[in-house]
This record gives sequence, structure tokens and C-alpha cells, in this order.
Amino acid sequence: MSLKFDNLNQLVDYLSVLERRVEALETENARLRTIQPVNAAPLDKKLIAKHVGALLPRTDIIHPSFIKRSFAIWGHMFVAQLIIGTIVAVAYFCFVSVIFGSFFGSLIRQSQ
Repeated sequence: MSLKFDNLNQLVDYLSVLERRVEALETENARLRTIQPVNAAPLDKKLIAKHVGALLPRTDIIHPSFIKRSFAIWGHMFVAQLIIGTIVAVAYFCFVSVIFGSFFGSLIRQSQ
């Protein structure tokens, strides 16, 4: 979002509005941190970790084992290189076919 200000007073007004919003949010955040629900159980860190783990994708890229992470990344790189290499090979084949086709075509015409 690009904002444009005509003069310094507009910028100061805009910044003061933002400062008031930040102060209001900080006050709201502090108030919410102090509120404890009536029958609230203390936060279980294992339950939170289990919930966050359920939201993460099932991939070895974020696995704790270094070996599994490295092979997962190598596999992704291999597939990317295979796709890029195939595209480059097809382009190279087309280029070489055009060059050799025109070269050998001119040789055949000269020999006749």
C-alpha cells in the first residue's frame, strides 16, 4: 500500500492515528493477558505442540533428523533439475536440428 502525503501535517496526522491504534492494541493485549477464564485449565505445552504439529504439512523437510531432511531436499532438487534439464534438452535438440538441417540441406542442394 503506497500512501502519498501532500505536506508534513498530513504525515504527522497519519502517524499520530497509527500511534493511537498501537497504544489501543497494546492496552487490549495487556487486558486480555490478565483475563483468566473461569474454569480454564493451565496451558498444556504438549497439547499445543500436538495441535501445531497437526497443522504442519507431512513432509520430511521439517523432520528432526538431519539425514531425512537432507534426502528430502535432495529429492526436491533432483526433480527440479530433471524438469529444467528436460526443457533445456528439448530446446537444444530443436536448435541443433534447425542448424544441422539447414547445413545438410544446403550440402545436399550443392551436390545435386
